[in-house]
Amino acid sequence: MVQRRKGETCVPENGRESVELSFRADLAWNGSTGARVILGSSSSLSIDMLPEFGGKGEGFCPDELFFASIGGCLLETFLFVQKKLRLDLAGLRVVVIGEVGHPDARGYELTSIKAIIHIKTSCESVVKAEECVRLTRDFCHLTRLIEKSTIFELTSKISTSSNE
Repeated sequence: MVQRRKGETCVPENGRESVELSFRADLAWNGSTGARVILGSSSSLSIDMLPEFGGKGEGFCPDELFFASIGGCLLETFLFVQKKLRLDLAGLRVVVIGEVGHPDARGYELTSIKAIIHIKTSCESVVKAEECVRLTRDFCHLTRLIEKSTIFELTSKISTSSNE
């Protein structure tokens, strides 16, 4: 659910109004080892513990959703920047690989997050594609949050129709 907060708007250079965003996730235990998650007003999904931890594995693991959120933020930010820079885009894929470890008695923690943005563009647009990656890194708010730790790595692979 996206909500506009009163009094928290500004008008950036593009003339569009900028707003603070608010999201809600409502989780209800399913009576077993997971939950039904309601996102916003209508979207829903199921989460469940992994079988390795006694769960039934009948839904997404929250870690999977976390990594998918990072990938989604990168992809959507890239598309926003790509449109602004008018990058000739023939293909786009984001792969996020995350690792969770048990380094000490405090329990599990994220040990590594690597994201790769795969971009397919024309030979003439390679420099512009690199700029899109740089701006995506700068503006994706989720990766800016996790970059404060040392576990995040972002790379890109740009291909053209001539180097398939």
